[in-house]
Amino acid sequence: MVPNEVGDKISDKFRAHWDSGEIIGITAVVALYAYLNRWDDWIGSVLENLPIQADGKHLKEAGWQVGKHK
Repeated sequence: MVPNEVGDKISDKFRAHWDSGEIIGITAVVALYAYLNRWDDWIGSVLENLPIQADGKHLKEAGWQVGKHK
């Protein structure tokens, strides 16, 4: 939830599998998608039919609703 609160335990697990450049790349992609998700939520971007259809198959059990993204 808060990237700057990642401790040594998580950092060590990352470093066991990826080098610094790869970790930076992973972090950049996660940060980009976090930004885009917040933007889409704020702006209320309209979802295409395919994601709306996937709601019934995958997300409905978790309580997700299309809401303002219709």
